[in-house]
Amino acid sequence: SINMASEYFEYEREWQLAVCRECRVAIWPAHAAAHLRGPVHRVPGAKAQQAADELQAWPGIVNHVSQFAIPIHVDRPVPALALYMDGIQCRLEPTTCRYINRSMRGIQEHWRTCHQWSVRSGRGGGSGAAKARDVEAAKARACAPLQCQRFFAQGPHSSYVEVRQPQQDPDPGAAPAASSSNSTEAAWLQIWKQASEAFDAGVAQAGRTITEGGMNEANPWLRRTGWAPYLAGQQRDELLQLVEAPAEQPDEQTSAGAASPEAAQRERIARAVWNAMAGVARASQATVTESGMMIRMQAVRTERDQVRHQPLQPYQERTSITKRCRPWQQMLMFFVRTQQARAAGEEAGPPYRFHQQQATAFSRMITAAEAAADAAADPADEPVSERVEV
Repeated sequence: SINMASEYFEYEREWQLAVCRECRVAIWPAHAAAHLRGPVHRVPGAKAQQAADELQAWPGIVNHVSQFAIPIHVDRPVPALALYMDGIQCRLEPTTCRYINRSMRGIQEHWRTCHQWSVRSGRGGGSGAAKARDVEAAKARACAPLQCQRFFAQGPHSSYVEVRQPQQDPDPGAAPAASSSNSTEAAWLQIWKQASEAFDAGVAQAGRTITEGGMNEANPWLRRTGWAPYLAGQQRDELLQLVEAPAEQPDEQTSAGAASPEAAQRERIARAVWNAMAGVARASQATVTESGMMIRMQAVRTERDQVRHQPLQPYQERTSITKRCRPWQQMLMFFVRTQQARAAGEEAGPPYRFHQQQATAFSRMITAAEAAADAAADPADEPVSERVEV
C-alpha cells in the first residue's frame, strides 16, 4: 500500500521524484522519515518511518543523487514544484554561467566570488546622477529576470532551474516594434529601477524596526538582559535620536530653523547632564591614578566574592576616557529625553518606570542640571554644569 506515503508525497512522473505536497520540493526516499519528523510536519516517528518505507517501494522512484541529473532549464513548469516569479539569472558569461538566485544580494555575492566583478567596477568618477544611471545600466546588462523552480531545497541538485516561457507568435496585423538595443536597455533599466527601489524600501523598513531575535541570538548580554524582546517594534532611528549627544549650541539646534525656547532649555539640561557624566569619568580616572594597589584590587571586582588577579588600571590616553564614557552618557540621555517627553505629554521610547529611589535620584539630578542650564543660558553667570550630581 502507498496510502501513507501518498498522504505526504506526490509522484512526479516525468522526473521520477517524490515531491512533498506541503513543501513542494523533492525529497530523497532515504531522507523522507527525517523530513516528516522535522519542524514543518512533526509526524510521529513510527508513522514517518512507515511512510518512508512505502516511498522506497514506489515503482521507478529515483533513490539516489547519482541517479538524477538536474536540467539546465525546463520548457514548462514542473507541476508538483513551487514556481517562483522573482528569479534573477547571471548574464556576465551567458555561455558558461547560468547561475540563478532569487535575491539581488545573492546575485551580487555571486558576481564578487565567481566573477570578481561588481556593478561599480571601473566606473570611475562622474556626477551622482550619471553614476547612478551607469550602475543601473550595468545591473541591467549583468542579469535578467526570469521564472525558476527548485528540485531540492538543500544539498546536491538544489540550485534553481530556469523555466522557459513559450514563444508567442507575432500578430501579423500589428505594427513592427522598435528593436534597437537602446530601447531594450531602456526598458530593462526601468523595470530594474522599480524592482531595486521596492527591494531597497523593504530592506530599509525591516532594518528600521527592531525584532525580537531568537534563541540563537549571538550576543549573550542581549539574551541575559532581554533587551531584544523589550525593544521589539521600536524604530531604530527614533531610539538613536534619544541617545545622541546634545547640541553644543541648543539655541541654534533643529534642522527646520531656530529652536523654540522650551526645546532649547531641554537641550541645555541634556547638555549639562552629558558634561557632568564626562566630569565623573575624569574624576574616576584621577582617583584610580592616585590610588594604591590594594584599593585598585578591590575596585576591579564586580561581585563581592569575586577574586581578580589584576588591579583596576587607569586609561592611558584622554581619548580613551571620552570613548569609554560615551555609553554612560548615552544611557543618561535616554532617561533624560524620555522623561522630558513624558513630562510634556509626548510618547518617547519603550515603556518603563523608576522605583522610588531611582525617581528621587533622577529628580535631584534634573534639579541640578536645570541650575546648570540656566547658568549656561546667561553667560554672565559662572558655569556650574560640572557640579551636576549623577
